[in-house]
Amino acid sequence: MKLPFQIDLSNKVAVVTGGGGVLCSGFAKTLAACGAKVAVCDLRLDAAEAVAEEIRADGGTAIGVCANVLERESLETAKKVITEKLGTCDILINGAGGNNPRGTTTKDYLEPSDLEEKVEGVKTFFDLDPDGVEFVFNLNFLGALIPTQVFALDMAKKLGMHTLCEGVETQEQSDFLREIGCERQQGYLFSKPIPEEEFLAMCS
Repeated sequence: MKLPFQIDLSNKVAVVTGGGGVLCSGFAKTLAACGAKVAVCDLRLDAAEAVAEEIRADGGTAIGVCANVLERESLETAKKVITEKLGTCDILINGAGGNNPRGTTTKDYLEPSDLEEKVEGVKTFFDLDPDGVEFVFNLNFLGALIPTQVFALDMAKKLGMHTLCEGVETQEQSDFLREIGCERQQGYLFSKPIPEEEFLAMCS
């Protein structure tokens, strides 16, 4: 692949969700052309592997990984595979997303006549299926949120960042947070509420 620019991403691991699609496969190939090791993630493993094979045929390093961006367990499994084969994530592109006919109007504008009578084949704002809208929202918002929660923790650690969790109340919560890499915590478990006078006395 000939690029109009060149960035050295050697030894960097890039994770691209939705990598089996037209747009994000281009992102994956560009990252590989810059030297990154690319994990092409897609709900369809065959599509992900096809893109990865193109990258390998062009001299790059890539693997195809099956991942559902709406299921944390699926992403955790994908992360384990990626870490074992390529290393921990340095670059994350949340490319998975899309639309759904149930959550989309058939017209760009609402006209007065649309309010007066129902026309077959015409879907206005008032006809949208809440379940369809919810699916679109989940895919485009949660589909970026959950992968970021799964992969960005390693990225933050590499940058020397620290994770802090507020509101830890039980030892079970604390143990879980430490298990997933949250090293700094505060909350009722560590310090019980005290009267204002006692707090001021401690500060003086």
